[in-house]
Amino acid sequence: MNPTYKMVAQVIGASRYSMDGGIKGAKVQVVQDADPDNQNRLGKEIMVLNAPYDVFESLQQYADSLPCPLELEVQMSLMAGGKGGLKIISASWPPGSATTHPKQSADQSKK
Repeated sequence: MNPTYKMVAQVIGASRYSMDGGIKGAKVQVVQDADPDNQNRLGKEIMVLNAPYDVFESLQQYADSLPCPLELEVQMSLMAGGKGGLKIISASWPPGSATTHPKQSADQSKK
């Protein structure tokens, strides 16, 4: 099994799919700063990462906050055509960015 890594990324959106034959999955769009050492890129870059279907379900709790930073547990995986890519294993509110998710904080203040 490939090792996993954690990264904080600005998640801007997600989608999921389910096809005949039981093929299911999700795509998560993140934005990051362009590599400052690459003279051929400026500004921000958008990456689309693959994820299991259930990762989309876990992202639904953050829907009202998107775009927002989330901690993503990712794993290198082999994609179609033999190219390597990152696959999201899980997503959560990043530690240290706030004590709780903003929606949870709002819900607590209503009590």
